Amino acid sequence: MGQQLNLHWLHKIGVTAALLTTIIGFISISQLWGEWDIIPLSLQATGPFLQMGAVAAATALAWLVSAQVARAERTRTQALLVLLYLAGLLTLYLLPLHISSPCLMERKRLPLPPAIIGQRGAPMLAPENTLMSFHKALQHRVVGLEADVTISLDGVPFLMRDRTLARTTDVATVFPERRFEDASMFNWTDLRALNAGRWFLKEDPFWSVQALSRGDRVRAGNQTVCSLEEVLRLAASSNVSVLFRLRRPRTTPTTTAGSTTLWRPCCILGYARSR
Repeated sequence: MGQQLNLHWLHKIGVTAALLTTIIGFISISQLWGEWDIIPLSLQATGPFLQMGAVAAATALAWLVSAQVARAERTRTQALLVLLYLAGLLTLYLLPLHISSPCLMERKRLPLPPAIIGQRGAPMLAPENTLMSFHKALQHRVVGLEADVTISLDGVPFLMRDRTLARTTDVATVFPERRFEDASMFNWTDLRALNAGRWFLKEDPFWSVQALSRGDRVRAGNQTVCSLEEVLRLAASSNVSVLFRLRRPRTTPTTTAGSTTLWRPCCILGYARSR
């Protein structure tokens, strides 16, 4: 005989309040959240993974089923337990035949691949923002190129992501006293004297150097600072677009004919199309 459960009136109020709060909250969410259609889609997307998890769980529970079969006194009960378990396991194994998942599509139904833009070229295959990097990007059939542009002290647009040259050039060796100087404070002659590729071979930022051929490693190690003109000519010859961001120091004055101009950062979309 079971023992009667006597709850204090405070416990009864608490249980009732929790139940009502849950019901009201569920109704409110149902009315406010109009994206219930996402749930079937989510189940479709995760269907293969749920099926594999269910098979693993059913396999792990086999020892519990075998224990229950061994404890059963009647042969019919044992046979029923075995049949139910095997039927459930067979259903789980055959379930993928009926799963309609957006993750599983026939090749002919696949949409067109996305258009790819080479950001800083192909920085996993060559030093970023170098001519070699953009050549590599074009070899992978990109539809456009993206670059970071800085203006040199003598007015030449060149490619540089960082404010300084320390990370991607050997400025610390060639001009050690100017290592942390703003990149725009160098003239084009000094910039062209820097090596912009050896850091890539040394740092190996994407663990991809070992996959490069010997010729590509030599070529990467000889890269120099690239000008915007070189990239535009390359893009025009390949008939692709160029997206570049122009960065200028915020508080660096340049004096022309007695007037002072403050350079400011801006973003420019440029196109290079061959005719």
